[in-house]
Order: sequence, then structure tokens, then C-alpha cells
Amino acid sequence: MVIVHGIVLFDIASIIAMLVIASLSKTMGEALKMPPYYKFLYLSATIIALAAIGDTAAYSIHVSFFKTISLAFRCAAGFIALPVCLRYWKWLISEFFKK
Repeated sequence: MVIVHGIVLFDIASIIAMLVIASLSKTMGEALKMPPYYKFLYLSATIIALAAIGDTAAYSIHVSFFKTISLAFRCAAGFIALPVCLRYWKWLISEFFKK
């Protein structure tokens, strides 16, 4: 039996959040006639899923090298998702700071 770590549960939550944000970004992008940058959010969700699989495999075969790779995957997913999210949602930051 494989015990699911807290980080894998966080990965599942991150994947769900990426899919929701991608769907909302797709709708907004179509309305604003933006290029389909939201597809990179699907890529980020896939990379996070691969990291979760890597963590599970590392736990079952007791290899710590997979944990380092999975953390690098999570970092890469964040570096991909941040500029894409800012492309669609940067207007929220200015709306928040308006008086």
C-alpha cells in the first residue's frame, strides 16, 4: 500500500486550481481575442501531475533522487504558470489597489 504524502495532496489541489484558472482564462481570452496562452496552464498541470507521480514512485522504491526532480518539476510549473496567469489576470492587481 502506498501512503500519500501531504505534498501529493497539495499537488492534486494545485492541478485542480490550474484547470479552473485555465478554463476561466480560456473564456476571458476568447472574449478579449487573446492568443491561447491558457494552454500553458494545462501544461503546468501536467508537469505537476508528473511530479506527484515521481514522489509516489520515489516513496515506493526509496530513491531520494526522484524527490529532487519532482521539486524541480514543481518549480518549472510555477515558472510557466505565473507569467500566463499575469497575462490574463493582471488587471485584478490594479483593481485591488484602486481607491
